[in-house]
Amino acid sequence: MLILENLSKCYKSSQQPAVAGVFLEIKTGVLGLLGSNGAGKTTLLQMLATVTPPTSGRIFFRDVDVVAQPDFLRQKLGYLPQNFGVYSSLTALEFLSYFAALKGISSRNRPMELLELVNLHDVSHRPAGTFSGGMKQRLGIAVALLNEPEVLIVDEPTAGLDPEERNRFKSILSRIGSERIVVFSTHIVSDIETVASEVAVLHKGRIIECASPEVLIDRARGQVWQAVIPSQQLPEVQTRYKVSSVVQKAEGVHLRLVCPQKPLEDAHLVEPTLEEAFLAINEPLASTGYVSI
Repeated sequence: MLILENLSKCYKSSQQPAVAGVFLEIKTGVLGLLGSNGAGKTTLLQMLATVTPPTSGRIFFRDVDVVAQPDFLRQKLGYLPQNFGVYSSLTALEFLSYFAALKGISSRNRPMELLELVNLHDVSHRPAGTFSGGMKQRLGIAVALLNEPEVLIVDEPTAGLDPEERNRFKSILSRIGSERIVVFSTHIVSDIETVASEVAVLHKGRIIECASPEVLIDRARGQVWQAVIPSQQLPEVQTRYKVSSVVQKAEGVHLRLVCPQKPLEDAHLVEPTLEEAFLAINEPLASTGYVSI
Protein backbone atom coordinates (compact mmCIF):
# COMPACT_ATOMS: atom_id res chain seq x y z
CA MET A 1 0.00 0.00 0.00
CA LEU A 2 1.07 3.56 -0.76
CA ILE A 3 0.10 6.11 1.88
CA LEU A 4 0.24 9.87 1.30
CA GLU A 5 0.15 12.01 4.43
CA ASN A 6 -0.54 15.74 4.12
CA LEU A 7 1.44 15.95 0.88
CA SER A 8 2.04 19.44 -0.52
CA LYS A 9 4.14 21.03 -3.21
CA CYS A 10 4.81 24.76 -3.59
CA TYR A 11 6.79 26.52 -6.30
CA LYS A 12 8.41 29.91 -5.83
CA SER A 13 6.93 31.07 -9.13
CA SER A 14 3.35 30.70 -7.83
CA GLN A 15 1.51 32.01 -4.80
CA GLN A 16 -0.82 29.00 -4.83
CA PRO A 17 0.42 25.48 -3.99
CA ALA A 18 0.40 23.05 -6.91
CA VAL A 19 -0.64 20.29 -4.49
CA ALA A 20 -2.07 21.03 -1.05
CA GLY A 21 -2.58 18.71 1.92
CA VAL A 22 -3.26 15.44 0.09
CA PHE A 23 -4.13 12.40 2.22
CA LEU A 24 -4.59 9.18 0.25
CA GLU A 25 -4.30 5.41 0.68
CA ILE A 26 -3.62 3.53 -2.55
CA LYS A 27 -4.13 -0.24 -2.64
CA THR A 28 -3.50 -2.91 -5.26
CA GLY A 29 -5.63 -2.18 -8.32
CA VAL A 30 -6.08 0.79 -10.64
CA LEU A 31 -6.53 4.26 -9.15
CA GLY A 32 -7.65 6.89 -11.62
CA LEU A 33 -6.50 10.40 -10.76
CA LEU A 34 -9.11 12.61 -12.38
CA GLY A 35 -8.88 16.37 -12.72
CA SER A 36 -9.05 19.26 -15.14
CA ASN A 37 -5.89 20.55 -16.79
CA GLY A 38 -3.89 22.46 -14.19
CA ALA A 39 -5.43 20.62 -11.22
CA GLY A 40 -2.01 19.36 -10.06
CA LYS A 41 -2.11 15.79 -11.40
CA THR A 42 1.38 15.76 -12.93
CA THR A 43 2.95 17.34 -9.84
CA LEU A 44 1.32 14.77 -7.57
CA LEU A 45 2.50 11.87 -9.76
CA GLN A 46 6.03 13.28 -9.93
CA MET A 47 6.15 13.25 -6.14
CA LEU A 48 4.79 9.69 -6.06
CA ALA A 49 7.46 8.67 -8.58
CA THR A 50 10.18 10.35 -6.44
CA VAL A 51 11.03 12.62 -9.39
CA THR A 52 10.46 15.74 -7.30
CA PRO A 53 10.35 15.95 -3.49
CA PRO A 54 7.32 17.37 -1.71
CA THR A 55 7.56 20.70 0.07
CA SER A 56 5.93 19.02 3.06
CA GLY A 57 4.27 15.75 3.95
CA ARG A 58 5.31 12.12 3.68
CA ILE A 59 4.85 9.12 1.39
CA PHE A 60 4.98 5.61 2.84
CA PHE A 61 5.44 2.35 0.98
CA ARG A 62 5.54 -0.80 3.09
CA ASP A 63 5.87 1.43 6.17
CA VAL A 64 9.05 3.06 4.78
CA ASP A 65 9.13 6.85 4.37
CA VAL A 66 10.17 7.09 0.72
CA VAL A 67 10.56 10.86 0.87
CA ALA A 68 13.51 10.20 3.19
CA GLN A 69 14.51 6.95 1.39
CA PRO A 70 13.45 7.32 -2.28
CA ASP A 71 15.59 4.42 -3.52
CA PHE A 72 13.41 1.98 -1.58
CA LEU A 73 10.47 2.80 -3.84
CA ARG A 74 12.47 3.38 -7.03
CA GLN A 75 13.58 -0.27 -7.03
CA LYS A 76 9.95 -1.34 -7.15
CA LEU A 77 8.57 1.44 -9.35
CA GLY A 78 7.65 1.82 -13.00
CA TYR A 79 6.96 5.34 -14.30
CA LEU A 80 5.66 6.55 -17.65
CA PRO A 81 5.76 10.37 -17.79
CA GLN A 82 3.40 12.43 -19.92
CA ASN A 83 6.07 13.16 -22.53
CA PHE A 84 7.77 9.88 -23.43
CA GLY A 85 10.38 9.96 -26.18
CA VAL A 86 11.93 7.12 -28.17
CA TYR A 87 15.21 6.64 -30.02
CA SER A 88 13.85 6.77 -33.55
CA SER A 89 16.52 4.62 -35.18
CA LEU A 90 16.23 1.73 -32.72
CA THR A 91 13.72 -1.04 -33.27
CA ALA A 92 11.17 -1.69 -30.52
CA LEU A 93 13.13 -4.77 -29.39
CA GLU A 94 16.46 -2.90 -29.43
CA PHE A 95 14.91 0.01 -27.53
CA LEU A 96 13.50 -2.27 -24.83
CA SER A 97 16.71 -4.33 -24.62
CA TYR A 98 18.71 -1.11 -24.18
CA PHE A 99 16.59 -0.07 -21.19
CA ALA A 100 16.75 -3.59 -19.79
CA ALA A 101 20.56 -3.36 -19.82
CA LEU A 102 20.42 0.05 -18.11
CA LYS A 103 18.23 -1.43 -15.38
CA GLY A 104 20.51 -4.43 -14.94
CA ILE A 105 17.90 -6.94 -16.12
CA SER A 106 19.69 -10.04 -17.33
CA SER A 107 16.77 -11.99 -18.80
CA ARG A 108 16.96 -11.95 -22.60
CA ASN A 109 13.32 -13.04 -22.84
CA ARG A 110 11.87 -10.19 -20.80
CA PRO A 111 11.79 -7.56 -23.62
CA MET A 112 9.92 -9.84 -26.01
CA GLU A 113 7.54 -10.97 -23.26
CA LEU A 114 6.61 -7.34 -22.66
CA LEU A 115 6.23 -6.58 -26.35
CA GLU A 116 3.72 -9.42 -26.48
CA LEU A 117 1.92 -8.02 -23.42
CA VAL A 118 1.48 -4.60 -25.06
CA ASN A 119 0.65 -6.10 -28.48
CA LEU A 120 3.83 -4.91 -30.24
CA HIS A 121 5.48 -8.29 -30.84
CA ASP A 122 4.49 -8.23 -34.54
CA VAL A 123 6.39 -4.96 -35.03
CA SER A 124 9.32 -5.69 -32.72
CA HIS A 125 11.84 -5.18 -35.57
CA ARG A 126 10.36 -1.93 -36.83
CA PRO A 127 12.13 1.35 -35.93
CA ALA A 128 10.34 3.01 -33.01
CA GLY A 129 10.43 6.30 -34.90
CA THR A 130 7.84 4.93 -37.34
CA PHE A 131 5.34 4.13 -34.57
CA SER A 132 2.09 6.00 -34.03
CA GLY A 133 1.54 7.91 -30.80
CA GLY A 134 -0.41 5.05 -29.29
CA MET A 135 2.24 2.49 -30.20
CA LYS A 136 4.92 4.68 -28.59
CA GLN A 137 2.81 4.89 -25.42
CA ARG A 138 2.49 1.10 -25.37
CA LEU A 139 6.26 0.83 -25.80
CA GLY A 140 6.60 3.23 -22.87
CA ILE A 141 4.46 0.96 -20.71
CA ALA A 142 6.71 -1.96 -21.66
CA VAL A 143 9.77 0.05 -20.52
CA ALA A 144 8.04 0.89 -17.23
CA LEU A 145 7.25 -2.80 -16.63
CA LEU A 146 10.77 -4.09 -17.29
CA ASN A 147 11.71 -4.40 -13.62
CA GLU A 148 8.38 -6.09 -12.74
CA PRO A 149 7.34 -3.14 -10.55
CA GLU A 150 4.97 -3.34 -7.65
CA VAL A 151 3.89 0.24 -8.34
CA LEU A 152 3.19 1.64 -11.81
CA ILE A 153 2.59 5.38 -12.32
CA VAL A 154 1.31 6.63 -15.66
CA ASP A 155 0.70 10.31 -16.46
CA GLU A 156 -2.03 11.19 -19.01
CA PRO A 157 -1.36 8.04 -21.09
CA THR A 158 -4.27 8.48 -23.50
CA ALA A 159 -3.88 12.18 -24.29
CA GLY A 160 -3.87 12.70 -28.06
CA LEU A 161 -4.64 9.07 -28.92
CA ASP A 162 -7.41 8.02 -31.27
CA PRO A 163 -10.33 6.00 -29.80
CA GLU A 164 -8.94 2.64 -30.94
CA GLU A 165 -5.53 3.24 -29.35
CA ARG A 166 -7.16 4.58 -26.18
CA ASN A 167 -9.15 1.35 -25.86
CA ARG A 168 -6.01 -0.75 -26.38
CA PHE A 169 -4.17 1.21 -23.70
CA LYS A 170 -7.05 0.95 -21.22
CA SER A 171 -7.18 -2.81 -21.79
CA ILE A 172 -3.47 -3.08 -20.95
CA LEU A 173 -3.91 -1.07 -17.73
CA SER A 174 -6.80 -3.31 -16.69
CA ARG A 175 -4.74 -6.45 -17.19
CA ILE A 176 -1.66 -5.30 -15.31
CA GLY A 177 -3.63 -3.61 -12.52
CA SER A 178 -4.89 -6.89 -11.08
CA GLU A 179 -1.55 -7.67 -9.43
CA ARG A 180 0.03 -4.32 -8.59
CA ILE A 181 -0.70 -0.74 -7.68
CA VAL A 182 -1.43 1.31 -10.82
CA VAL A 183 -1.99 5.06 -10.64
CA PHE A 184 -2.86 6.88 -13.83
CA SER A 185 -3.96 10.44 -14.37
CA THR A 186 -6.38 11.79 -16.94
CA HIS A 187 -8.82 14.60 -17.62
CA ILE A 188 -10.90 12.27 -19.82
CA VAL A 189 -13.67 10.81 -17.68
CA SER A 190 -14.42 7.90 -20.04
CA ASP A 191 -10.86 6.62 -19.55
CA ILE A 192 -11.59 6.16 -15.85
CA GLU A 193 -15.01 4.56 -16.17
CA THR A 194 -13.98 1.15 -17.51
CA VAL A 195 -10.53 0.82 -15.94
CA ALA A 196 -10.31 2.27 -12.43
CA SER A 197 -11.46 0.46 -9.32
CA GLU A 198 -11.08 3.74 -7.40
CA VAL A 199 -11.24 7.37 -8.55
CA ALA A 200 -9.54 10.29 -6.78
CA VAL A 201 -10.78 13.69 -7.95
CA LEU A 202 -8.17 16.43 -7.78
CA HIS A 203 -9.33 20.06 -7.87
CA LYS A 204 -6.95 23.00 -7.46
CA GLY A 205 -4.33 20.77 -5.87
CA ARG A 206 -6.64 19.08 -3.38
CA ILE A 207 -8.32 15.66 -3.34
CA ILE A 208 -12.02 16.46 -3.02
CA GLU A 209 -13.39 12.94 -3.52
CA CYS A 210 -12.06 9.39 -3.53
CA ALA A 211 -14.39 6.46 -4.14
CA SER A 212 -15.30 3.79 -6.67
CA PRO A 213 -16.97 4.94 -9.90
CA GLU A 214 -20.21 3.31 -8.72
CA VAL A 215 -20.20 5.28 -5.45
CA LEU A 216 -19.48 8.56 -7.24
CA ILE A 217 -22.37 7.94 -9.63
CA ASP A 218 -24.66 7.04 -6.73
CA ARG A 219 -23.80 10.32 -4.98
CA ALA A 220 -24.82 12.25 -8.11
CA ARG A 221 -28.30 10.73 -8.18
CA GLY A 222 -30.96 13.40 -7.79
CA GLN A 223 -28.70 16.04 -9.35
CA VAL A 224 -28.89 15.21 -13.08
CA TRP A 225 -31.82 16.52 -15.12
CA GLN A 226 -33.07 16.30 -18.67
CA ALA A 227 -35.13 18.93 -20.46
CA VAL A 228 -36.10 20.21 -23.91
CA ILE A 229 -35.82 23.96 -24.55
CA PRO A 230 -36.06 26.32 -27.53
CA SER A 231 -32.67 26.87 -29.17
CA GLN A 232 -32.72 30.61 -28.42
CA GLN A 233 -32.71 29.87 -24.67
CA LEU A 234 -29.56 27.73 -24.82
CA PRO A 235 -26.99 30.52 -24.13
CA GLU A 236 -28.82 31.60 -20.95
CA VAL A 237 -29.11 28.05 -19.64
CA GLN A 238 -25.43 27.29 -20.39
CA THR A 239 -24.44 30.40 -18.46
CA ARG A 240 -26.50 29.51 -15.40
CA TYR A 241 -26.00 25.76 -15.19
CA LYS A 242 -23.57 22.94 -15.82
CA VAL A 243 -24.76 21.44 -19.07
CA SER A 244 -23.34 17.97 -19.69
CA SER A 245 -25.04 17.22 -23.01
CA VAL A 246 -26.64 19.18 -25.85
CA VAL A 247 -28.49 17.52 -28.74
CA GLN A 248 -30.25 19.60 -31.39
CA LYS A 249 -33.52 18.10 -32.65
CA ALA A 250 -36.49 19.37 -34.64
CA GLU A 251 -38.64 19.87 -31.53
CA GLY A 252 -35.90 21.79 -29.67
CA VAL A 253 -32.63 21.36 -27.80
CA HIS A 254 -32.40 18.25 -25.61
CA LEU A 255 -30.26 19.02 -22.55
CA ARG A 256 -28.78 17.16 -19.64
CA LEU A 257 -27.89 19.42 -16.71
CA VAL A 258 -26.20 18.95 -13.33
CA CYS A 259 -27.87 20.82 -10.48
CA PRO A 260 -28.85 19.90 -6.88
CA GLN A 261 -32.31 21.44 -7.39
CA LYS A 262 -34.74 21.43 -10.29
CA PRO A 263 -33.19 23.83 -12.82
CA LEU A 264 -35.97 24.18 -15.40
CA GLU A 265 -39.75 24.01 -15.08
CA ASP A 266 -40.17 20.91 -17.26
CA ALA A 267 -36.92 19.18 -16.26
CA HIS A 268 -37.02 15.59 -14.99
CA LEU A 269 -34.43 13.49 -13.19
CA VAL A 270 -32.30 10.96 -15.11
CA GLU A 271 -29.62 8.42 -14.22
CA PRO A 272 -26.21 10.13 -13.96
CA THR A 273 -23.06 9.17 -15.83
CA LEU A 274 -19.58 9.27 -14.28
CA GLU A 275 -18.86 12.45 -16.21
CA GLU A 276 -21.90 14.08 -14.66
CA ALA A 277 -20.82 12.84 -11.23
CA PHE A 278 -17.48 14.55 -11.85
CA LEU A 279 -19.26 17.77 -12.80
CA ALA A 280 -21.40 17.54 -9.67
CA ILE A 281 -18.43 17.48 -7.31
CA ASN A 282 -15.74 19.40 -9.18
CA GLU A 283 -17.06 22.96 -8.79
CA PRO A 284 -19.84 24.85 -7.05
CA LEU A 285 -22.93 25.26 -9.20
CA ALA A 286 -23.69 28.62 -10.73
CA SER A 287 -27.33 28.60 -9.69
CA THR A 288 -29.80 26.63 -7.59
CA GLY A 289 -33.06 28.31 -8.62
CA TYR A 290 -34.99 27.16 -11.65
CA VAL A 291 -35.75 29.05 -14.80
CA SER A 292 -39.23 29.10 -16.32
CA ILE A 293 -39.00 28.73 -20.10
